Amino acid sequence: MEEFSQAFDLMLKEISYIVHELNLDGLCTSISKESVEIAREVIHDYDMTYVMNSLVMNHMFWNQVISKDNKFITELFIPIIKSNAVPIDTDIIAVVFIYHEKIKISTKYAEISDVEKPVNESDLDILWQYMIQMIRSVIRWIIQQRSQSNVDFHIQIDIEMYVRMFS
Repeated sequence: MEEFSQAFDLMLKEISYIVHELNLDGLCTSISKESVEIAREVIHDYDMTYVMNSLVMNHMFWNQVISKDNKFITELFIPIIKSNAVPIDTDIIAVVFIYHEKIKISTKYAEISDVEKPVNESDLDILWQYMIQMIRSVIRWIIQQRSQSNVDFHIQIDIEMYVRMFS
């Protein structure tokens, strides 16, 4: 569970940096770096078991994390997090993906190299890697629970398939 919390925290730390860049560029003024930092502090005290269980219940969407489907974030991941009453504004996660799409089609950024944009492919790759780490830790958690005499723990999950998918 610690590994899951750490990946979640690192993802929020990266989002904090990206939101700061968006703010500096005059974009995304509704969310500040400070609000992301507050969310990171709140998450430290939250019982991640609820979020992990929710991710397990939505395992059928894990392949969208591997394929890095941006719509997954705004349409599914955010509702999954919200459904567990995580005490943070979950829009701070979606905003990075939303502004990435806006920047891609903006004429303002057409001549700027990807690296210089406030949100670029590299930023998203980092966030996807944290989400993959989160799911890997959930997989390990399931395996651990099953090995500790709770063999029916999330029995609906084909854990071997997901081990292969996320290895």
